[in-house]
Amino acid sequence: MNFFVRKNFFFIKKKYKYIYLIFIFIIFLFFYSKYYIFYNQKMLLKSFFYTKNFYFLKGYLKETVDENYYKNYKKHSYLTFKFISKKYPFTKIGNLSNYYTGIVYFKLGKYKKSIKYLKKFKTNSKTIFSIKYSIIADSYFKLKKYNKAIKYYLLSSSKKNFYSTLFYYRLAFIFLFKKDYKNSYKYLLKIKKLQQKKGYYHVIDNKKLKKYLTLTKIKNYYYLQ
Repeated sequence: MNFFVRKNFFFIKKKYKYIYLIFIFIIFLFFYSKYYIFYNQKMLLKSFFYTKNFYFLKGYLKETVDENYYKNYKKHSYLTFKFISKKYPFTKIGNLSNYYTGIVYFKLGKYKKSIKYLKKFKTNSKTIFSIKYSIIADSYFKLKKYNKAIKYYLLSSSKKNFYSTLFYYRLAFIFLFKKDYKNSYKYLLKIKKLQQKKGYYHVIDNKKLKKYLTLTKIKNYYYLQ
């Protein structure tokens, strides 16, 4: 009997020893990750703004998403937007890098890649939200996927902000392109109403807007005959 009691005692003692070690290891991991993430965030922030200021803003777009960068990135003095977004996807800088990578690919005419990275980007800003979906819509338009373009133009115009008139203008244009004169007229009318108020971007001259409104109204009338 004593043998079994002693055996169980040593088993429980050994079991708690492992639990204690696991607990210590978890605490170590927690504090190490906190320090590691903080240190990396500072380093990434510096690198991000270096890439933005010395490459992106100066028009060296290919260098910000260099496809061969991963092979020998230690030799470079900066990190590309694409590298940051791929290596550090769960950081704030990684998220922002998705946005810039998407913009760069759009400017380079690589629309599928632009869509891929912009869809990964998350934001709480109404204006940036609208710009993001507007670029995705522009990309689909360039790819001649007009229904998807309309879907994302509608998303871009779903949150009212300073550039709402611009997104309505793009919707009016694509509906006009598709010979959907009714919806084209609808969004041109929205532009007219917003441009009469303060706090909205003046996207089109009032005289031109009046011409487009008349044109779509007439076209819609004859199209329905």
